[in-house]
Amino acid sequence: MRRLLLATIVILSTELWLFLWLVHQIGWWPMLGVTMFGGVLGASLAKRQGRQVFREWQAAFGSGQAPAIGALEGALVFVSAALFLLPGVLTDVLAFALLFAPVRQRVAQYLRPRLGLDSWTRGLPTRRTARGPVDGREVLDTEGEAVPDADAEPAGPRQLH
Repeated sequence: MRRLLLATIVILSTELWLFLWLVHQIGWWPMLGVTMFGGVLGASLAKRQGRQVFREWQAAFGSGQAPAIGALEGALVFVSAALFLLPGVLTDVLAFALLFAPVRQRVAQYLRPRLGLDSWTRGLPTRRTARGPVDGREVLDTEGEAVPDADAEPAGPRQLH
């Protein structure tokens, strides 16, 4: 917690110094324009990237596979969008960097062991096949229940939930 507080203070202090230095170099109005342009452009890019991550998650879950982009990388897209809300050049540069998939993957790879996510996933049970292949696909049951035959008629009327 202390490291997070210290990092926040250092980043905000550096951001303020950089902002004031750039105002002195290029002027108040151009700096305000750069800050506004970076925020608007970045927010739209973060929104687009977030939608792409969401679509990839939906496609992976729809095909019964784990998403290639993990939850941590999705959270980093959210962090990128949050950084765009802060005024300043340094946070915009960090946010832009997080929008690029290779950078996001490296950051996620760095954060996983530090957040304890590697050890958390080791104890999870693996998926088991409930029955053999159906129409060339394997039917997986993640809740430990038998998977009904796809061709069998339901025992009673269908209920909508």
